[in-house]
Amino acid sequence: MQELLQISEPAQVRALGHPLRLAILDALADAPATNLQLSQRIGASPSKCFFHVRQLLEAGLIRRGESRITGGVVEKYYEPVARRFLLERGDPREQGQPRAGIVLATAVADYEAALERFGTTGADYDAAHLTVRLRAEDEGRARARVWELLDDLRAMERSDGRAFALTCLLHPRADAAT
Repeated sequence: MQELLQISEPAQVRALGHPLRLAILDALADAPATNLQLSQRIGASPSKCFFHVRQLLEAGLIRRGESRITGGVVEKYYEPVARRFLLERGDPREQGQPRAGIVLATAVADYEAALERFGTTGADYDAAHLTVRLRAEDEGRARARVWELLDDLRAMERSDGRAFALTCLLHPRADAAT
């Protein structure tokens, strides 16, 4: 097992975005386990657990370990591929390369998990999609304003506050004439 896996694929980000999958990874951090053992540890049905185990397998975050025959049944054990996972969520201005695909996959996974946990009442969800035409001299100002908003929100963060997510993608429209 490797020490650290740097998450870089959108499928891996999506896989990490579900609370049951995170619970499975937490349970596997202690010791390899079968699907039945995992379902008992996290309090989910074996079929629901296996669905999420498959998602983690397909994303390459866990793997099949040893198999044992117990009472005529083959028990397949699962284990994480790494002891720690690192999701790059840093400031793309510092890295020099925007990671829009990972940011978007993370946002979708976060949103889907929130819908599953809190429902779809809409009271806690603000959403907007806007297409605007900007002159070249205004593009830089628009980008700076987006980063100002993000920096302001970071400054407002309090440990006793409620967690919210904000995703911003400012990009040229592929289907619009330049």
